[in-house]
Amino acid sequence: MTGGAERGPGEQGRPERAPGDGPVYVLPPYPPYGDTDEVDLMDYIRAVIARRRLVLAVVLVCTLASVAVAFLLPPYYRATAVIAPVLDDSSSAMSGIMGQLGGLAPLAGMPLGAPDDTQKRIAILTSRAFTKKIVEENDLMPVLFADRWDAAAKRWKAGEDPPDMWDAYRLFDDIREVEQDPKTGLVTVSIEWGDPEVAANWVRLHIDTLNRYLQAQAVREAEDSIAYLMDQVDKTSNVEMRQTLFNLVEAQTKKAMLAQVREDFAFKVIDPPIPPDERARPRRTLIVVGAFFASCLLAVVWALVAEFAGGGRRREDGPAPPA
Repeated sequence: MTGGAERGPGEQGRPERAPGDGPVYVLPPYPPYGDTDEVDLMDYIRAVIARRRLVLAVVLVCTLASVAVAFLLPPYYRATAVIAPVLDDSSSAMSGIMGQLGGLAPLAGMPLGAPDDTQKRIAILTSRAFTKKIVEENDLMPVLFADRWDAAAKRWKAGEDPPDMWDAYRLFDDIREVEQDPKTGLVTVSIEWGDPEVAANWVRLHIDTLNRYLQAQAVREAEDSIAYLMDQVDKTSNVEMRQTLFNLVEAQTKKAMLAQVREDFAFKVIDPPIPPDERARPRRTLIVVGAFFASCLLAVVWALVAEFAGGGRRREDGPAPPA
């Protein structure tokens, strides 16, 4: 070193280079690494303990609010009936005759084969048209929307929008449930309502109305088929074809007669609906327990955010020593 020049902090201990050795790259000094902030489980526990009053207050308020809500919610009762689909015996008896007709059978309203009509009947039971039929025939609008109905004046309350059939269908669609067991084929019909007697009556009303509706439909279809077949008899001179048509007329006549005398036409009641003695909802215990655990989680998260977001972490070893 010449001229008594002092070396900088980045040049201390660096060997001198002779001229012509090439460019010299001087790297800046590395900054000293500070102590890393490590947070373990004890830090979280201390943070929660430090704000235990906040945690207890949140849990207490939320739990008391859930208790109030659970007891203020109106009770709903579920009435249930188990029904079994009734098979049509006439379909198997006419299968051989319809095979002889070929393309003429669908024109007479008689599909080839004997498909399972259970899903079709369930679709009718939950359809908008069938719901409208039940509501109109039994005048259920004032019962469904009792909060808008003035029973004394026999009219809708002033200032309230009168409900229409779409409102009734949506309400019935919410309180009504129809399910079929794929193993046994049995169908369960359930309705939830605030009055257990009304719920049971509505389930029974659905089943009875569906049986009458499908019964009348089957009689009407059989009569239409008979009229069509008799018209074909008048137009046909072939002896064998006329005999086949007469056999079909006889089968359709028997089908109409059986439909008229069969009380349980579409579904047979296995377990009739009765007024339930226990409410289906609200489940008060579940509401309170769920609110308690949810409030505990919310309070702990709130305490941790309030503790660490403001830089108020507590360090077990105290502040770091000065450099």
